[in-house]
Amino acid sequence: TVDWEVELAAVIGTEAYQVEVADAWSHVAGLAVSQDLSERTLQMTGAVPQFSLAKSYPGFSPVGPWLVTTDEPGDRDDIELGCSVNGTVVQSGSTGSLIFSIPEIVSELSAVLPLLPGDLIFTGTPSGVGMARNPPVYLKSGDVLVSWADQLGELPALDQHGVGAGAALAAGEAEAGRRVALGVEVDQQHGLAGGGD
Repeated sequence: TVDWEVELAAVIGTEAYQVEVADAWSHVAGLAVSQDLSERTLQMTGAVPQFSLAKSYPGFSPVGPWLVTTDEPGDRDDIELGCSVNGTVVQSGSTGSLIFSIPEIVSELSAVLPLLPGDLIFTGTPSGVGMARNPPVYLKSGDVLVSWADQLGELPALDQHGVGAGAALAAGEAEAGRRVALGVEVDQQHGLAGGGD
């Protein structure tokens, strides 16, 4: 029951501790596309949802394809992003519609703890996750998940020749014998088509 959540990742460039919203962007080194994959069965186990644990499998939370400095996007507060499964767009939205803006997130987090250079902040996802569909839809063997953000790029996919770079996402313990990959064709019997990292 691995689900997709395309998000913008903000990467901290300089220490941020108790910063004001107006100063928050000055602590962000850059932005990247991220995929906040979630294993929904584990996430909903127990009395309180296990959000962090369900996002902690090896290969989950890929970020890329590169870091774009905050001065490069035309409007860094309104970046279009989305993802597709097997060529069908399943999420499409804008960071302008986030519940909290990136500066608000940085300010709120830094009010509690120092944010250090290299820290990644996943900022929220548009509607369209598989769990919220009726009936729910989850990634399965053979699916190709591609995530993108305007002016930031696309998390790359591997083809059968191993061209590109992708992150193998092992559902492993979540679903024995089943492998899911981000931007990667998956063969259940042989693993990643063309190899992987």
